[in-house]
Amino acid sequence: MFKRKIRKQIAELQTKVDDLERKYKELELDLQLYVRKLKVSKGVMKEREEEKDIKTNMLLPE
Repeated sequence: MFKRKIRKQIAELQTKVDDLERKYKELELDLQLYVRKLKVSKGVMKEREEEKDIKTNMLLPE
């Protein structure tokens, strides 16, 4: 009886651990995707800034 109760608790805890591990992996993937998007948007902003600088330099008389 006592062993059965302990085994049941162990099984429940293992299920919780598995759920937490799965959630951790999902969050890790979400974070990687977010970082990738940030890098892309940062790159796009940098390109636009460079284009603006080039246009500004072309318009300024020397």
